[in-house]
Amino acid sequence: MPSLLLWLFILLVLLPAVFLLLLIKLPKPVPARWEVRLFLLMGMPADQFLSYIIQNGVDPVFWHRALYATYISLMAAFFWIPKEEEKYSVEQIEEVPILHPPIFIIGHYRSGTSLLHELLNNDERLVAPTAFQCYVPRIFLGRERFMTKQFAGLQMERPMDSMKVGERREGGREGGRKGVGLSSPFEDEFAIANLSGLSPYMGAIFPRQYHYYERFLSLKDCTQAELSAWKKTITFFFKKVLYRQQDKRLILKSPSHTARVLVLRELFPGAKFIHISRDPYEIYLSTQKLHEKLLIQWCLQRPPYEDKNWIKGNIISHFRRMYDAYFQDVKLLGPDELIDIRYADLLANPMDTLRSIYEKFHIDRFDENMRPAILAYQEAQKEFKVNQHQKLSEEERAVVADVWADYFAYYKYNP
Repeated sequence: MPSLLLWLFILLVLLPAVFLLLLIKLPKPVPARWEVRLFLLMGMPADQFLSYIIQNGVDPVFWHRALYATYISLMAAFFWIPKEEEKYSVEQIEEVPILHPPIFIIGHYRSGTSLLHELLNNDERLVAPTAFQCYVPRIFLGRERFMTKQFAGLQMERPMDSMKVGERREGGREGGRKGVGLSSPFEDEFAIANLSGLSPYMGAIFPRQYHYYERFLSLKDCTQAELSAWKKTITFFFKKVLYRQQDKRLILKSPSHTARVLVLRELFPGAKFIHISRDPYEIYLSTQKLHEKLLIQWCLQRPPYEDKNWIKGNIISHFRRMYDAYFQDVKLLGPDELIDIRYADLLANPMDTLRSIYEKFHIDRFDENMRPAILAYQEAQKEFKVNQHQKLSEEERAVVADVWADYFAYYKYNP
């Protein structure tokens, strides 16, 4: 008969080890399974984050990612957020004026919005939300300077295009295209997701609820309460970004905003929009890589990853939903509110392309504020190689040409 010591070993060591092994090994493998660094909801408070966990569920294959995010959110809830709110009250932030109409960079994912954002952020009169602010929007006023100093040497690669991720050069502005670091200009959709959960990006975290969260793309199918909460969230975040630099003009980039032009125009009278377009076949292939390399790092539910048609179908339908809303809204914009540029033109001739934006929106001192940064970018680009994508099959080309026909026609690309 086994001794008491053996039974204790079985109960306290062997069985838990077997259980843990089953949790780790039984689920089918998922790419980037153990990645947690780029998880989207690290800035959401614990009670809110856990409510989404309870509501949507977590698959065992991602239990470690949920635990990591829970730990971060608990630290924020108990230590960082109370300090932030004590020093910078909601009432103080809500009193911050938005003196200058924001400039919004819009266009589909992988169309060049990030590059355009980085370049325009070199104008000292403009200010963009940083990656740190967008990931942890509730605590950045009190923590950003410390964290940026602590991780000044951070170097990573963006998973979808292998671009280096690092900090800005000393002096605050980036001269060349280096990628995304804590202080780099970033996408405010991340902040919206962390503050409210009212974002289509939540569908990448909970793939089984993908279509439920898609309604937050254009906001046209939201309830009035949800729309009001979304407006309050984005306005609060913008004011918080401006808290220490109220004289500056916001330069914002989010592909999701492409489907919300009229909502943004109503919220921020006088706002300007820069739409950047790209060859639709290149968008499709590059967005497919985005799904396969980055969005898989956000999942808390296992997507049907082996089914390539699932990813392709999501890309096709999301694009269609985005541009159905955009083409409906853009008809109501005046000629002084919108400028269209092409990604190919931005790459080939950034100086003239950016100059056209300044002239269109009557922004002065282009040569003084932008020329040095563009020259530095062009020098850095000599060492940068654009990703080479696989070719589309004839069947996929036909689907893209058919479903995205309006985009081909509007921006004059050859199907």
